[in-house]
Amino acid sequence: MSHDLLTPETRKHSHRVLTCNGFSASLMKAPKLPDDGKLHGLPSGDPIPALRVDEFPGCPSEWTKGEGSYFCVVEPDWGLWYSWTSNNNIAIIPSTQGANPVDGRKSTITMEQYKECPVHNQAFIGNRICEACTESVGIEFSWPYQNYVSSPNTLWWDGWRVKGEVRQFVFTEKEEEIVANVLVGKENVMPAFGFAMFEMKNPPPAPVYRARGLAKSASPHVYNMMSADDDYFLGAESLESFGAEIASTSLDTNTVRAASGPSRRGRRMRSSSATRSLGCGATALASIRS
Repeated sequence: MSHDLLTPETRKHSHRVLTCNGFSASLMKAPKLPDDGKLHGLPSGDPIPALRVDEFPGCPSEWTKGEGSYFCVVEPDWGLWYSWTSNNNIAIIPSTQGANPVDGRKSTITMEQYKECPVHNQAFIGNRICEACTESVGIEFSWPYQNYVSSPNTLWWDGWRVKGEVRQFVFTEKEEEIVANVLVGKENVMPAFGFAMFEMKNPPPAPVYRARGLAKSASPHVYNMMSADDDYFLGAESLESFGAEIASTSLDTNTVRAASGPSRRGRRMRSSSATRSLGCGATALASIRS
């Protein structure tokens, strides 16, 4: 599907922000980062216009319909990152073509924290390194603290976790570069993005303001989402789904290490809390070129 789809008429129906039941997300078109082996920060981004599936009866029958279902057009060599910054007090499990880009495993809607290697059930050494994973892939393999992004950390994500590193999302048309094929197997790949969003059970109270300055500020509530468990969030029974199909190319990850690396705090690991899902499908998300 080409950009011919985005006629002046259809652009009137496009959305720069995907919404569903009070939750929102944007798919950000970004420049492709240079393949120079360096760690890069989050690139600039412009929202990719998305269209509601329900407003276009000619959409393929297998595309998900209903509230929160969208589709959009992409081109090869676009970089991509997800933005959830308009939400508060949420946790997000992202899914990209059937794989969770935070931990590089098959997508689920179960929030998990990793006290040990989830593949080999071995204790970590050093910086959350699994010796068995390291031996298997041939490089030092470090696991994230959890499989989700949550408040109060930065609410965005920009690449695949592969072999313990995070690589930038880049669209491609090359079948052999589909990352999800490598991570979860071709038979498990789905042509879509999705975000399961979990609300915090007891969000911190908002400050109260009056006309002249702050009248009363709520007592500070500090939530360490890196060590939070399911008690902080509403369960999957309140899950609703957002979705969008991506027309045209596939998503590729470059060998460039992106900013969403394994560090415990700061922009590398981001967390949030809400239960709903949002996303966009791609024909393919290409795999790392090693």
